[in-house]
Amino acid sequence: ADLADSLEDLLNLKNYKTAKVEIPERIKDLMEHREKARKDKDFKKADELRDLIKKEGFTVNDGDNSSSISSL
Repeated sequence: ADLADSLEDLLNLKNYKTAKVEIPERIKDLMEHREKARKDKDFKKADELRDLIKKEGFTVNDGDNSSSISSL
C-alpha cells in the first residue's frame, strides 16, 4: 500500500459519508424572501434574513447570481 492508501485507512476516509440535511420549508421561504430582497437591492433586509437563517442553524453562501444554503 502506498502512503495515500495508508492515510485513507488511518483517517477512515474510505467509509466517510456526508449526511444530507433536509432543509425545512421555513428556511426555504426565508431564502426566497432573501433572494428577492437581494434582487431589489434591499441589502439591509437581505442581511436580516441571513441572520435569521443562521439562528436556525444554516449558513448562506452567496454567489454572483444566486445563493446556496448549508447546515452549520
